[in-house]
Amino acid sequence: MWALLGLLASINTDLAQVAINADVAKEADFRVPVSDSVRAATWDMMTFKPAHATTVRVACIVMVPNGAPGACVSASRLTPGQTVADWRKLREEEDADRSRSSADVELLGIVAARLDAARLPAKPDAKNMFAIRVFEETVSATDARPAFVPGEALTLQEVTLATPLDGSLVQALFPGVAMRFSVNARVAVKCKVQPTLKLLCRDRGTMQAEPSDIGEYTHDLRQSMLFATYQLASTIKLDPKSKDGRDVVGRDLSFAIAWRMP
Repeated sequence: MWALLGLLASINTDLAQVAINADVAKEADFRVPVSDSVRAATWDMMTFKPAHATTVRVACIVMVPNGAPGACVSASRLTPGQTVADWRKLREEEDADRSRSSADVELLGIVAARLDAARLPAKPDAKNMFAIRVFEETVSATDARPAFVPGEALTLQEVTLATPLDGSLVQALFPGVAMRFSVNARVAVKCKVQPTLKLLCRDRGTMQAEPSDIGEYTHDLRQSMLFATYQLASTIKLDPKSKDGRDVVGRDLSFAIAWRMP
């Protein structure tokens, strides 16, 4: 999130009058919604896990040309009927608010991390670079998934994709922190084939990046690249049989994604 704030600060664009779309985004509005893999990973990250399902409403700034939300704040900072907002002022108010509990701060941060990995449809010809959009995300114990247990893995060469991989998503999902620091990376993970023939990723994987050290943002870089890979994996669906006739459900699929600057 902080890297995205830095990216926004570096862009010579007026953020004092950003248009607000107050309609809460629905799953159908996303090009790539938050995946079960990202939900499970962020649940693992939580110190203050909610005892009951908790729905959080946030307002995020969206980079309209690529559909990337980020740097979210509580939607309560918007007033009913408000049509434009000074985004930097909203962020300053959020950061200066000391009335929130540690659990509330963490919960909003988890929701922000999830939405940072999602993508709305890109609008490369849009008149405005930024818009403010309202989102709701529910955090609950149902987000948890079993820990990764490595096993024999299939490769992409051994399976058939029922849903072809959309190559344009590699550009659309490219993380803002990597864009800010001009990072190219290769992320390798193993994901388990679910009964739906979709993929659930619980492996933390390996990453080779250039540059590999970007100071205080290095952790953000690794997390963002991993989540982008999880999101890309969530768009893949396999045929039920491998090319040699074996069932794929319950097996691991090993693959790597090369993330290159758009």
